[in-house]
Amino acid sequence: MEVDYLIMNTMKKILPLFFALFLLQCTPGGDLSQMPATDLSNAEPQVKTKIEGLMQLLRENPDESNNWGRLGINLFVHGFESDALPCLQEANRLDPENFRWAYLSAFAYGEKGDERALDWYQKAQVLDPNYAPLYIKIGRMQLIRDQHDAAQRAFYQALEADPNLSHGYVGLGEIAFEREEIDEAINHLQKAISLNPEHREAYALLVSCYRKNGDLQKARLYAAQMEGLPKVTSLPEPLVNEIAKEGVSAYWYQLRGKQYVDAGLPQAAVKELEAALKIQESAETHNNLGIAYAGLNKPREALRHLRKAAAMKPDKVDFLSNLGAMLFENGNHEEGVAYIRDAFNLDPGFNESTLNLANYYQKKGQWKDAIAVYRKGIIADQNNRFFLYNLAWLLVTVPVKALRDSEEAMGIARFIGTKSDFKDPEAVDLLAAVYAEAGNFKAASDLIKDALKLAEGNDDVLMVNRLKQRESRYAQKRPWRLQADPYFSG
Repeated sequence: MEVDYLIMNTMKKILPLFFALFLLQCTPGGDLSQMPATDLSNAEPQVKTKIEGLMQLLRENPDESNNWGRLGINLFVHGFESDALPCLQEANRLDPENFRWAYLSAFAYGEKGDERALDWYQKAQVLDPNYAPLYIKIGRMQLIRDQHDAAQRAFYQALEADPNLSHGYVGLGEIAFEREEIDEAINHLQKAISLNPEHREAYALLVSCYRKNGDLQKARLYAAQMEGLPKVTSLPEPLVNEIAKEGVSAYWYQLRGKQYVDAGLPQAAVKELEAALKIQESAETHNNLGIAYAGLNKPREALRHLRKAAAMKPDKVDFLSNLGAMLFENGNHEEGVAYIRDAFNLDPGFNESTLNLANYYQKKGQWKDAIAVYRKGIIADQNNRFFLYNLAWLLVTVPVKALRDSEEAMGIARFIGTKSDFKDPEAVDLLAAVYAEAGNFKAASDLIKDALKLAEGNDDVLMVNRLKQRESRYAQKRPWRLQADPYFSG
């Protein structure tokens, strides 16, 4: 009995040691041979410092998956994509249940155009079946391989994970179009637009669908609505957006700053863009900083940066236009118009400078010059709705009889109205002004009533007020007439 007790007691002491040794053998250790010998000689100093710090941290603790992952992320976002992959995969080997490492490995392969991305996306799918962007990536890769059934399943899975993801419906629309199921394609694409009215690819495919159906009017309508939209509709990527925050190069500060500018977050934009300037001075950064400071109502700082941007890139149309507009807004009219005119002369098809210059001439009562600006703009960009609309408006409302041309304006008004299927109150308003100029006040009044209903349906209070003023004028059988601004013309 005593011997049995001693044996049992000894076993209790040594079993935990054996168990610990067993776990140690089973737990994968980090393989430092996978750490890349990245050439950082041309990297920005702060990038080099950060990556070298992460490498040192990894050497000190190579068994920690997060150390491998963070190094991989930072190599990737700073342009060392090939060196990033072994780090991300080592992080995945050490922590195979972590979705992040599998997904980012797939993303890195995908950015290189490597077909191994699909395998890694499918591994990530097992770890987190609710991450919607993953299914869009899988679906698109399967579409490229002409695996339409598999791609269709992936897009439906994306919509199950996120019913508001327009990319899922665009993918389904593409598949239906390839199968010549045009009505189904149209249904999917219209759902995409209802979720995201700026999803350009949905409009482009709808144009193809309606052309295929022989409905050229609707094809023209969607082609017109597509104008001015971003060329690529970014896929919402929470995980990728998160890793972008790791970037410490001038490029990343500038990119994040621009994103904040576009999102209407000037305070956050200033912080990022000022950091970018400390690393590297660029005209683009100065221009974006100027816009951000303008958003903070700091005109002095805004003008300082916009002047630098224009001085560094005197042939950059948008830089000249932004500076001119800012000067004009702050009372420096002549200097501002000079920059706007320079921008217009460089590119009459550029919206902002052309519209601003024509508006300036209208305020001055220089009607002939305003008309000439729009005509040059239309030559540069024949389908520009703003130029066409404003030219037609001038041709029927300008106070100088010799400059009015209701026949030309009628052609433009009908063209614009047809593009919107006469559902745009501004297009209907324009047509009403043309009829009023031609003396047909009954038609003008009827059209203004239609425009009012459309504007009220859009809750456009300013437009409703303008239309009511014109309704009153046409009821008195008087056409609408523009007036110069006394402040500018006096």
